[in-house]
Amino acid sequence: LVALYFGSAPTSFPGNFLNIATSAGHEAVSFFFVLSGFILTYVYAGATESQGFAARKSDFWWARFARLAPTFYLGLLVSLPFLLYIVFVVHSVAPSRLIASLLLAPAFLQSWWPPVVYLWNFPSWSLSVEFLFYAMFPLLASAAVLVSRRQLLFLALALVVLTAYARAAIFSIFLGAPNSLSDVAIYFPPLSVPQFILGIALARMFLYGPTLSPGTYKAILFLGLVATVAIFGWQSDLPLWLAWIRTETGTVGILFGAIIFGAAGTAGSFRLLASPVMVFLGDASYSMYILHVPVSLWWKWVATKALGLSVPPLLNFFVMIALVIGIAALNQAYLEPPLRRWLLRRRARSS
Repeated sequence: LVALYFGSAPTSFPGNFLNIATSAGHEAVSFFFVLSGFILTYVYAGATESQGFAARKSDFWWARFARLAPTFYLGLLVSLPFLLYIVFVVHSVAPSRLIASLLLAPAFLQSWWPPVVYLWNFPSWSLSVEFLFYAMFPLLASAAVLVSRRQLLFLALALVVLTAYARAAIFSIFLGAPNSLSDVAIYFPPLSVPQFILGIALARMFLYGPTLSPGTYKAILFLGLVATVAIFGWQSDLPLWLAWIRTETGTVGILFGAIIFGAAGTAGSFRLLASPVMVFLGDASYSMYILHVPVSLWWKWVATKALGLSVPPLLNFFVMIALVIGIAALNQAYLEPPLRRWLLRRRARSS
């Protein structure tokens, strides 16, 4: 293996590099935080730059709830037996934490109290953050018109870097302390708001700023992708004084912004991504994210407990991937859209 250096410690290539790069799933959630700001601005921004938010607040909030709630609650429902199992059978969680989780998670509030983040369908923690974004978006979109596009972008970048540095400091202070203390730096929703603001700033640059050439957008996309993979792959070798980069709001958040901005300018350039199958899978990606842990838990129980199987790790991996994609596709095709339409019709009748 070739020894490559980034900082003071060697990284084994390609083995260790690929292992670290592909295990950065938690940091990748930041991509969706930046993307949320970009997409919401793209959809709800006014026809002119001086109009920050072109919708009724109540309609906007209900539309976002209708989009996320069906799959969110499905994930909670199918993972509930495992939550009860670890409380009443394994006794690894106190009943008081169960009560807190039962109260907070259905209200999209679990990330506001990190001790319950891990208990009930762990990936859904990011929905607490997203709902804070939705609550703030009309105000943020309206405030964005008070400064220039460039000033807003610089402000967003500064906030991202400062928040990343603060998170690294919290990790350092609470190193070795109970997880619930350091978890505040990871999951506490307000600490992710700068990434959302970055998405808003980039969308305003894209919508109202100068149009770049297709080649420039592709270059931004390519450089963002390469730099992101490099940061993920070599993050464990970064010197301590650059520890803030390791947090998901650091350079990674900024590079995600570059990827999103570049991809927006190359829409339609990649025919494969525009195919009906890829578009459908893209729509189902939210279901894959929310349901992948419950599906994995149920598959493990069925395979080992009910069927008594000993599945080789590699085969188990591919079976899991197939199950997650298949169940998410079924949810996207038959369950989530009808429920969303029902919620929207109910809102329309009450208006």
